[in-house]
Amino acid sequence: MWVIAGLLIGSIMFIAGSSLLARYLHSQDIGLARNNFNQLAETAKRICRLGTYSEETMTLRFSSAASKVAVVDKDLIEGEGSELCLWIKNQEGVQCEKIDTCTNTMKSVVFEGDQTPQNILQRFIGSKQTTVMTFKVTKTGIDAVSITWKPN
Repeated sequence: MWVIAGLLIGSIMFIAGSSLLARYLHSQDIGLARNNFNQLAETAKRICRLGTYSEETMTLRFSSAASKVAVVDKDLIEGEGSELCLWIKNQEGVQCEKIDTCTNTMKSVVFEGDQTPQNILQRFIGSKQTTVMTFKVTKTGIDAVSITWKPN
């Protein structure tokens, strides 16, 4: 009887610990995605304020929590607009940053990568799944900024 009770309590503790660890890892992934998105947005704002043909290239890592990064207009139509937005997987809403007075163009970045048991196991042992991208932010006109990207 005591053995069964011990096994039951141990199982409950293991499940609770695993759940807390998974939530912690997911919040870390979201933080990484938001930090890198904010760095990209700040660079776009800075380039917008500089002279024509100013540019900056940066390499950023987006975690598996990121779903998409895109430039949108006020109606959330992608491709051209004044806002740079980040979508997080399994979360409602979108995080957007207004890029001053410039009109921005960018092909949307869609991050693939489903949560498979193998991916979760890799994260559990400390191997983070990230997508490394090189972004180039260029001021192409008086009030125009182009953001291009390529995977590394």
